[in-house]
Amino acid sequence: MQLGDSVKESTSQTPVESKRTAPELLASAIISIAALCALGVLALSIVNHDRWHSGADLVRVYALPALAALVLLASLTLSAFWRLNIVLVIVPAALALVAADLVFAERDRRDMHVIGGKRIIRFASEGPVASLRGRGIDAYSFIGPQQLALWRSVLHADTTGLYPLGGISGIVTYMCREAGRDVLYRSDEFGFNNPPGSWQGRIDAALVGDSFVHGLCVPTRDQIATIVRSAIPRTVNLGVLGAGPLAELGAVREYVVPRKPRLLLWFFYEGNDVDTVAQQPQMARRYLDPGFSQRLINRQGEIDALLRRYSDTISSSPLERTPIEASVSSVLLLRHLRTALGVAMPTPPPKSVDDYLGLELSLSAAKKAVGEWGGAMYLVYLPDSHRFDPRRMTRGPQHDDRVVHDRTVAIARRLGIPVIDLLPLFAADPDPKRFWYRPMSHYTPAGTQLVARTVLARLTSDGINVSR
Repeated sequence: MQLGDSVKESTSQTPVESKRTAPELLASAIISIAALCALGVLALSIVNHDRWHSGADLVRVYALPALAALVLLASLTLSAFWRLNIVLVIVPAALALVAADLVFAERDRRDMHVIGGKRIIRFASEGPVASLRGRGIDAYSFIGPQQLALWRSVLHADTTGLYPLGGISGIVTYMCREAGRDVLYRSDEFGFNNPPGSWQGRIDAALVGDSFVHGLCVPTRDQIATIVRSAIPRTVNLGVLGAGPLAELGAVREYVVPRKPRLLLWFFYEGNDVDTVAQQPQMARRYLDPGFSQRLINRQGEIDALLRRYSDTISSSPLERTPIEASVSSVLLLRHLRTALGVAMPTPPPKSVDDYLGLELSLSAAKKAVGEWGGAMYLVYLPDSHRFDPRRMTRGPQHDDRVVHDRTVAIARRLGIPVIDLLPLFAADPDPKRFWYRPMSHYTPAGTQLVARTVLARLTSDGINVSR
């Protein structure tokens, strides 16, 4: 009787003992959700498999989330004590990551000018320019073709009128502050970064390109054009911040063709020079018409008035702080934090055959123009920082630097344009990252010096004598 009662009592207690408490169930649920998140990251990595090239990429996007998922799933078999302790680690860590993302989202807020209900981002150079003006110096920020096109687009202004390819003439022009120093210059008579008198008399060499040729963000003595000019004194620099192949063709048509230099150096930056073909406004695309010209060399007064009006309109308009960009999806995906850590995965604008066609047509037109007066033309290929910094994810198949390099070099060779390829020299350096201030920045003085000296050495090797 007593034994039966004992068995009965034991049997009746078993269901109670097997029930899990609410904290235990919550712990299991949180661990399961965390495991699913890790599997989701792994699935996203697999879907975007063509973005990953290096061994570091494979470890980061495949091994780490797979290992995290396995560990979390295995922890579900542990005792309640261990599961609760694991949750006490997961939850604070997750909250800390979300808080960090919100902090960076707040940091990413920008001051925007409000004009007619439209918002235009404030120039980073407005403060330094205001300081210069406070000292009685007539100074302006440099305004590139794309900035002006954006302004016209936002304000629905006339987009078919004057399309400047240089800056305001004869003023102190502020470019940037990228490495703890202000970089500025007094613009020449056409608004470019050249010493006074560069356009007087004959011109032996002309440089076209984007911000790397323009001179951002290195001292004047270390700029590519300055170093080239030390060997070829009669050199003009038509490099412009934000320019792409179509705008560069425009610069050749408007400013180089009338002066017929013996040498044209066309600098191509693999980071975005193909992108900028698609992003150029319709006016820039008109330069693909061999007969098109705005006759800018005779319209500097109009250019100065337009760019001054644009700059003054922007800088004098009221400012408004942008709202914090912290949607549920961006916070859960930690977009701001990943961007700050240099592990973001931006989606590039897709490249089509037309983008490379625009590049090829631009180079072909420039090559034809230079050939008409017996000049020489070189394509100088400038590598991007993505290649050498493992912290930066590649930007996908649509902007695989290797594809950009191979297709661009192939186009130049097909057109009979000699290529001065800086990629092998950058890659051969023991520490190629030293050629950039930071990922996605412009070249350091070491980088610009390497570019310019390599160009000069190649010209010497090829027996190019530009003096007449």
